[in-house]
Amino acid sequence: MLKIPDAINLASGKKYYTCRLCGASYDEMELPYKLGGTAPVVGETITGATSGATAVVDNIKLISGAWSGTAAGILWCTSPSAFDFDTGHWGTKNEVVTSSTGSFTLDGYGHKKSYGRYYPEDEIIERDGVFLCVAHNQARYVFRDKNEAIVDIDEGDRE
Repeated sequence: MLKIPDAINLASGKKYYTCRLCGASYDEMELPYKLGGTAPVVGETITGATSGATAVVDNIKLISGAWSGTAAGILWCTSPSAFDFDTGHWGTKNEVVTSSTGSFTLDGYGHKKSYGRYYPEDEIIERDGVFLCVAHNQARYVFRDKNEAIVDIDEGDRE
């Protein structure tokens, strides 16, 4: 799956980050297909015949028909190229998509799906090169820092 360290909201220009302890965030493409002749192989690169857009197959779901020209279902892909950020589309409507093993037709457009949680800049804290949300920063560092301050007593204070 495609992992990205941060994202930018195009409307506001505000940066968003992931918290290392909340779990990884990733994006993937969901491509509805029809008229599938031969199933693509997981890990294989597919290419749109008209748009030239490429992606790597991550998972395949056959919903109806058979891989002899009537297959219909959904492909999940990573590493998409030529993704249109304005419309959220990959490829062109009803575009033929080819792979080294065969071809199928997009049933509409491919769509980007984002999973995980992103935090805006003002809700994320960077410490020791790691981005953490406020809650995880408090759990990991704030209480530890308080305890270290209590333990770090100068020997000159003793009599």
